[in-house]
Amino acid sequence: MSRYIVVLLALSVSLLAQGTNGTIAGQITDQAGAVIGNAKVLLQNEAAGVNRESVSNANGQYVAYALPPGQYKITVEQPGFQKLVRTAVELTAADAITVDLRLSIGDVRQTIEVTEAAPLLQSQTAMVSSLVTNDQMIEMPLKSRTFTSLVLLGPGAYAGSAGNLTTSPYAMRGDVNISVNGSSPQNNSYFIDGMVNRNLWLSTLIMVPTVDAIQEMRVLTSN
Repeated sequence: MSRYIVVLLALSVSLLAQGTNGTIAGQITDQAGAVIGNAKVLLQNEAAGVNRESVSNANGQYVAYALPPGQYKITVEQPGFQKLVRTAVELTAADAITVDLRLSIGDVRQTIEVTEAAPLLQSQTAMVSSLVTNDQMIEMPLKSRTFTSLVLLGPGAYAGSAGNLTTSPYAMRGDVNISVNGSSPQNNSYFIDGMVNRNLWLSTLIMVPTVDAIQEMRVLTSN
């Protein structure tokens, strides 16, 4: 089973509920650039069995929170405009992407399908993050073959001494004594498929899946 891992480094408690889910938001306009309000938006992730509905506001903006990662199809309908279908929208773990949509005047029974578009923007949050894909994990020469080694690829990450855990049975669970930009490792949190994966007593990991079983990993940092 492929798993999604999110590592939250030195984050406030209010951000911990995000887990591995992400956000898709954007603005709906016509060909002249005028905003379109009250448009119906349907976001579908067939692999995860997710169907999420949204409606654009007076500024043409729509948003869908708590979406599991995966590939989405976005359908927009509004009377007086052709139906728009945007496919292959990729949402990675704990990401927030902007997908702006433009409708064309016409019969709603006509459909315009967009399969290629400009790269999606990440403008919904000021969070600093880095994504590691499954291909990168498999091809990278990791000595320990634990995903915690990949956290050190992020800027400002430093692995300190494991202290008294070095010779204990907990040491096999990967090095979690990682500081980012001088923050305390005890402020870090780990999520696997949206579930907290941290021993609150020793701050060690509970589950350590092999890197081959991880679909992707995102490291979020903040001060």
